Amino acid sequence: MLQISAFGGTPSRAAAGVLPCLDIKDINATSGASLVGGTWSRQQKRVRRTCLDRLRYWQSHGYEVLWVTLTSGVPVGEIERERAHKKLRLDFAELRKRISRKWGYQPFEYVCIETAEGNGVLHMLWALEASKGQFYVPYAWLKDQWEAIHGAWSVWVARVSNGESSRRRLSRYIVTQYCGGQDALVRLSQSRLGFSFGKCRKALLSSIKACTDRYLYYGRIRDVYGERFGRLCGQWYWLEVRNAWNELIEFGVCEFFGQKFCWWGRELCPV
Repeated sequence: MLQISAFGGTPSRAAAGVLPCLDIKDINATSGASLVGGTWSRQQKRVRRTCLDRLRYWQSHGYEVLWVTLTSGVPVGEIERERAHKKLRLDFAELRKRISRKWGYQPFEYVCIETAEGNGVLHMLWALEASKGQFYVPYAWLKDQWEAIHGAWSVWVARVSNGESSRRRLSRYIVTQYCGGQDALVRLSQSRLGFSFGKCRKALLSSIKACTDRYLYYGRIRDVYGERFGRLCGQWYWLEVRNAWNELIEFGVCEFFGQKFCWWGRELCPV
């Protein structure tokens, strides 16, 4: 059975009103820059945030995660390309059903980054709430099933290691390798999750904006930093936002400038 870390190896590329980003400190790293223009586009930031948030939630709530790539070997012309992408998604839905029937797994959750590489490629993260080592799809079986369903045999599957550094490296790698060009990303899709990321993020940002206690903290550094005061306050603010968001995903509770909140009954409540 194949088992590697998130970066023990990589699949071949040849085979293969928006809310503010809550990971802005890492978004413009040199290693994470777009191939076009040197900075990340809004789409790329959304892909990174989605992968990172999902990985953080899954791994902190007892999920096993797989990194999977499914390719398309069916040649298509420009006119037929949209139809080919639709078939790729429909065939993935059929594969998901076969996995559930064969291995007895409940329908697993996923994030799917569909790109225009070759004739279309699905780069995915699959996750299932399971004990360590219990969620896996053998490479040989996956290859045979995908070839039977879609007519392409080139696939990739590997386990994703737990840990913050692994999550960050993998999410950055997915963006830089698969979404580097302007036209590389076709579609980002994901399964429904009981935890509502969008609603939770909106509630957190609203609560933080209404928090006036932060000005008490800002006042402590006003005389110390002088002209740099405004810039440092902005940096401090977004550091608190990012830390609060990460804590909320992992633990369901967070703290922002001394105020504590918890996610309870699909609402953000002060503690």
